[in-house]
Amino acid sequence: MQNPSFLQDLIWILKSVPNKRSTKGFLQKYAPLRFDYASSKLLDNGLSYGLQKRIAIAKIADVDSLNDETLFGIGRSIYGLTRLGIHSLIVPTGFDLGITAKFRLPEEKQSQWTMLNSLYSQQNRVMRVSDIFSKAGVLTKPLYSSICQLGPNGAHLEDIDSVYRSLTSDYTPIIPSSAFMPNLKEISMDGDEIIYGLTKSLHKPEDGCTVDRLIILDKVGGMPCAQRPQGSSHVLINLAQEYEELRKSLPKHHIKNLFLAQRCLKVLSKEASAIVTTPTEAMLTNSSMNRNPLIHNVLTERSIFSCSLPRDRSPVTKTTLLRGGVAVYTYMGPECITDGSISWERVWTLINDSFSRTLDMEAYLKRLKNSLAAIIIAGDYAGTAIVTYEEANNGKTKVPYLDKLAVSKNAQGSAAISDVLFNAMVDLFPKELIWRSRLDNPVNKWYFERSIGSLKSPKTPWRLFWTGDTQVKSLDHIRHYLSIIDRIQPTWLND
Repeated sequence: MQNPSFLQDLIWILKSVPNKRSTKGFLQKYAPLRFDYASSKLLDNGLSYGLQKRIAIAKIADVDSLNDETLFGIGRSIYGLTRLGIHSLIVPTGFDLGITAKFRLPEEKQSQWTMLNSLYSQQNRVMRVSDIFSKAGVLTKPLYSSICQLGPNGAHLEDIDSVYRSLTSDYTPIIPSSAFMPNLKEISMDGDEIIYGLTKSLHKPEDGCTVDRLIILDKVGGMPCAQRPQGSSHVLINLAQEYEELRKSLPKHHIKNLFLAQRCLKVLSKEASAIVTTPTEAMLTNSSMNRNPLIHNVLTERSIFSCSLPRDRSPVTKTTLLRGGVAVYTYMGPECITDGSISWERVWTLINDSFSRTLDMEAYLKRLKNSLAAIIIAGDYAGTAIVTYEEANNGKTKVPYLDKLAVSKNAQGSAAISDVLFNAMVDLFPKELIWRSRLDNPVNKWYFERSIGSLKSPKTPWRLFWTGDTQVKSLDHIRHYLSIIDRIQPTWLND
């Protein structure tokens, strides 16, 4: 007979996930099931007792400014994560201490009374969060003194096994922002240093324990994005591509959260993610279950909506999802065909893998020799976008045309390679970009969502898509687009 609590959790999950694909993906990852062939019965390990402990480390910034209702809503989300098999550690912090170095020692002139008062405040925060989370259903384990030791490389967890035992029993430790110095004196520390120390100490894949995600709840919310409607945040940040630019342009407090996410993700697996949102957005209520960013991210490994949707049509969000991600390399013009900067053999292998067809590379390169506008490569040939310039209006104009968008099968899914490539491509050709797709292509829904216009060709089995800032003002404009997609011949060997 199935465990009643397991069945309740399963029903809760099925009500929460947005689609069947997400349900299947979540259950495959988080709820391994065993089949007893002798009795023909399905045996469950439970959502919280899989082969691996999956851990989330959450920072709640400036807890003193949050009312009980907000903390209760956050507690409901943490309880929801537990039901989904995610074991959480909570670090409530006071008012932000500012940008930190590798670790922060108290000033020499700081009085003992000030330090004791700070530690007392830490204990009160732990107690308050623990009490309210308990009312929200969380099985809390408040820790009133630090479990971290301060060493030459910053804070680290001293007794890892005791924390693992607590997590395995579904307890949620509430941890103060403090650490013990080598002389056993406890000092207050910036919460970011405790978070980073916990991340390094607890992520032990070889022992079956992985820190899956970092959660930062801060009233400033996600990192602001100038290209989106005023007040909206970046939806997804691909750190390998965007970190340096954002570090130079974001407001100071957002840089602090960016830095924390970047440091932690560097020591985690490539599948790990960080989510930065407001305490209000993180509250779980009956009406917000499908829109709760913490729950949604665990269920789908994605943000609430895609980062590659047209920005003027995307909703305003205060949530940013961050991943270590992949570097993005852009090569302009046909020179890259022969200058050795690109391994075209690997591009060929990537395209064949993505499309499950064989490209006539000799014929394809011959076409690109006179038309290549840009090729964008994500990571170690995990994905590519190839854009050509196609003549229109009797050769008077050239239109950027997306000739190939390919992602290797191993990279498809939560890594958002397609979104990263699409955004890079639209940023490179902001005025105008067209592409085509066969009428029966299952990817067309994805294309519809990212285009600003679409039309079925009356002459060929293609559908035209376009996007960009350029206004399509006449039927002649559309005819030029259609003439391009109708005349380009495929270069597949098995066509």
